[in-house]
Amino acid sequence: MKKIKAAALCVIILIAALALSGCMKMHIGIVWNADNSATITLTYGIQKTALEMMGGSEADIQEQMRESMESDGDDYTFRNFSDAEYVGVIATLEVDDITRDSTDSIDSLNFRCEQNGKKKTYTVSGRFEGSDLAGDEGDLEDMGMSFDSIDMKIIIEMPGSVSSHNATEKKGNTLTWVLDAAGTTSIQATSESGGAGSALLWVLFIVLVIIFIGIIAAIFILKKKNNAAAQGEAPAYGSAAPGSAPYQAPGAYPQAPQPYYGAPEQQPQAPPPYYGAQEPQPQAPPPIYAAPEPQPQAPPPVYAAPEPQPQAPPPVNSGQQAGMAFCTKCGAQLAADVRFCTTCGAPVNN
Repeated sequence: MKKIKAAALCVIILIAALALSGCMKMHIGIVWNADNSATITLTYGIQKTALEMMGGSEADIQEQMRESMESDGDDYTFRNFSDAEYVGVIATLEVDDITRDSTDSIDSLNFRCEQNGKKKTYTVSGRFEGSDLAGDEGDLEDMGMSFDSIDMKIIIEMPGSVSSHNATEKKGNTLTWVLDAAGTTSIQATSESGGAGSALLWVLFIVLVIIFIGIIAAIFILKKKNNAAAQGEAPAYGSAAPGSAPYQAPGAYPQAPQPYYGAPEQQPQAPPPYYGAQEPQPQAPPPIYAAPEPQPQAPPPVYAAPEPQPQAPPPVNSGQQAGMAFCTKCGAQLAADVRFCTTCGAPVNN
């Protein structure tokens, strides 16, 4: 940590030269990626109350901090910051391989990565001396400062899942150590990626997803049953329906307007059960009936014409006049000199 320590001492001397007294912020942040590349962030700031006591501006102190850190020769990227309490500069440095370049960048920490099949184990270890960053306590007292007035932290975001550590605070795979400015702080952390640990996390995630889906389905089914039960209930005979006014005889009391409840919501209807297409059944052919044989018909009876019966001549009345002629067949009186009877048409024999 030779370069970082040099930058920190430059900032402290700068602040002392400005005769500032108050709290300082000195944070070292490291984001360790799975491919061993890393981003190192240095945050230096002073309290705004101290800056007001001096009567300086935020832009001036930030510019002097950048100039002091640029003298180290590293390729920093600077960004000013100002929050509710501090004002300062954030310097960012990109490292291609922190396991190889850690001696040049942060010599107080040792970064290692070991691979066994698909499993990778990342380990960081080391010891931080507070005086390496803050300087000796006597020097700080001479500058009007103390160890208690310096907020010193190192924050490392580990690759993979953290399996062991001695950090002051842990949030996920981010570990924070609060450094002792007057003493030594031991740092140790191990994380893993890939292998059985990662597979176990996936199994747990899938199980949680299945349980969540089951709970949602149970809530939906229960709600549907409650809606069906509420629609199936009907008020008892003679009792008022829920939410309606009791029955009143016409004319007994003034009728209040009935509330409008709106059209009932249509409930989804369950589709009819499907039993599959039925196979056609063979149909029996209709019976064939033979045409009845013609029966012989008896000839109609022949009736002979009745023979004419001889008619007896009418009796001769005693009162008839002599010389009058009568029909011998029907007895009708005939006129004189006729050849046929005018009554029956019989020939007259004169």
